Amino acid sequence: MNAIKQVGAVTAMGLKTIPTRLSASLVIVLGMACAVGALISIMSLSAGLMRTIEGTGRTDRAIVLAQGSLYEFGSSLSRANVATIADAPGIKKDRNEKPVASAEILAYASVVKKSNGLDGFVTVRGIGPEGMALRPEMKLISGRMFRPGRYEVIVGKSAVAQFVGLDAGKKVSLPQGDWTVTGIFESEGSARQSEVVADAVCGHAGECL
Repeated sequence: MNAIKQVGAVTAMGLKTIPTRLSASLVIVLGMACAVGALISIMSLSAGLMRTIEGTGRTDRAIVLAQGSLYEFGSSLSRANVATIADAPGIKKDRNEKPVASAEILAYASVVKKSNGLDGFVTVRGIGPEGMALRPEMKLISGRMFRPGRYEVIVGKSAVAQFVGLDAGKKVSLPQGDWTVTGIFESEGSARQSEVVADAVCGHAGECL
């Protein structure tokens, strides 16, 4: 009984002193809430980024970079090297016995963010004839595919949601002039959904991008 009385007395004393400790207690509670909220936000951002990265890669697909390059923008391969890689043993073939490989080129396009009206950049990916076969997860959800040899592009739905002027029928300012958006695609939530995709070669003009 004495123990119970002591606990009751201590509890009552603590409750009586709450008015005198209210400000300090609120500061501590608010500080802890802010810290927990920041931690949850960082963890959510990290989880979303990991899902995007994991969704972009596949076990049956590889990216070949030039020696010493750590990422695609820093890599440059000659046409001869591209042909050698495409004909290498182990490269998947389609029904016509053509290698499912895509020699690609990357560039940036200047765009405007819908969120704040500030300038931003979107990745423009020029793909080869087998570029879509290499990425079966990329599917058009509106419009049509760009025509090879034309100044046309398709745009990922995440890029459309984030930037101004990327809707179907709009013009995107790229090297060699304005390119027409012919379609919108999705890619199972992968990083491709934030890109603009075009033909890597335009007719007799050589590399488009």
